[in-house]
Amino acid sequence: MNFLKDNRPLKVVIIYLIFGLLWIIFSDKFIASISKDSEMLSKLQSLKGLAFIGFTAIILFLLISAYYTKITDSVNQYELIFTSNPNPMWICDIKSNQFLSVNQSAIELYKFSKEEFLSMTLKDIKPTEEIDKLKKHFSLLDKNITKMGNWIHQKKTGELLIMEIMSFNFYFKERDCKLIFARDITDKVQAEQKLEQANIELKEKIERIQSYAFANSHKVRAPLANLIGLVDVLENEQRPELIEMLKTSALSLDQEVSQMNEILTDQTKLKVKK
Repeated sequence: MNFLKDNRPLKVVIIYLIFGLLWIIFSDKFIASISKDSEMLSKLQSLKGLAFIGFTAIILFLLISAYYTKITDSVNQYELIFTSNPNPMWICDIKSNQFLSVNQSAIELYKFSKEEFLSMTLKDIKPTEEIDKLKKHFSLLDKNITKMGNWIHQKKTGELLIMEIMSFNFYFKERDCKLIFARDITDKVQAEQKLEQANIELKEKIERIQSYAFANSHKVRAPLANLIGLVDVLENEQRPELIEMLKTSALSLDQEVSQMNEILTDQTKLKVKK
């Protein structure tokens, strides 16, 4: 039933057959019931045939008109989606890779005219290093699987673009073709690359700071130890309150340095584990 639902031409044929059979069966019975005269029956049969042809012609005209109206609407909708799409789109022949149709967005982005596009193949918008990737891509088309991925394309000016591509099999002008949808992600990829590079540089700076602090914290501890020892010598002087203050400050500084060493040591261990 699903096959019949999606197959409009078959539905038209079935309707025509059913109507034809019903017409033949009931019209013959009706004519036989109203007259027994052979000459009259012959005339009525002729009129019946003419009526059948006329009526079925009208029915077929209405069905076919509705069918082609639906096709025309679909074609117009496709053309609107294709020509007015803000992203580049094109149709190319699978065997030759030749452009068969291209929308205005592609023309504006790549800087080729429509005539130039239609005289080119996909190889003409790709740098040399992408050709092998293109051949591999088209070798998988018999699997009829939609392909997606990032490709390097080249404008007429030589400027490189990073394009996200979606393509699928498409029958166009009696050829096996690919309908290709492209999205320019050059700015997005470059921004991600810059952010990644900035993160790498920041990580390197943090590592240098940590290394410097870790190395110099040991140098700080040596004079601190001397300072603490000196405080012990001065404990017998006449101003014990100053000595106590000096000792407290030295111990506090030693505690802070020790804590910094512990933090830096933990960070170093964590990096080693990673």
